Amino acid sequence: AGAAGTAAVRPPFRHLAPLTERDGGRLPGRDHDIATLLEHVLYQRAVIYTAPSGTGKTSLLRAGLVPRLEALGARPVYVACRPDVRTLLATAIFPDTTSIAGALTAWHHQRQSQHFAKLVIILDQIESLLAGDAGVSGDILAETLAFDSWPDDADVSIVLSVREDFLARLCLLY
Repeated sequence: AGAAGTAAVRPPFRHLAPLTERDGGRLPGRDHDIATLLEHVLYQRAVIYTAPSGTGKTSLLRAGLVPRLEALGARPVYVACRPDVRTLLATAIFPDTTSIAGALTAWHHQRQSQHFAKLVIILDQIESLLAGDAGVSGDILAETLAFDSWPDDADVSIVLSVREDFLARLCLLY
């Protein structure tokens, strides 16, 4: 606790816990990284974001990229790869859907009638899929990257975030 009349100062980092969307603006020195990633995300269909373990990939995505996308009117959907990632991702894109293609189609139809902005799907911790972690299936990548099953004019980008030591495994698959 601080002395009377002194405001408590929030430390810039939270030990090993990643920063979240509520921590926007707390990434000192990462503005260039965020701007570069943002440019790729806005103009490419798919982006692979990779860095060594412990360098703050999740923090950069959640506290840096997501707020910037929202400020530009885009709709970011962030999901970390866990056993229920398919359901989480589908329902995050469009409620009451069970497949990613179905969710994208439903979102796209609603987007056309209500003029929604670009959708950006952020799949974090892809290494969970590539390592074969219990209950996490790698076929979610194939389903997410099945661009040919999307509506032709769907304004969607995908960010795959993966630890650097798993990048070769991802490249071998796709």
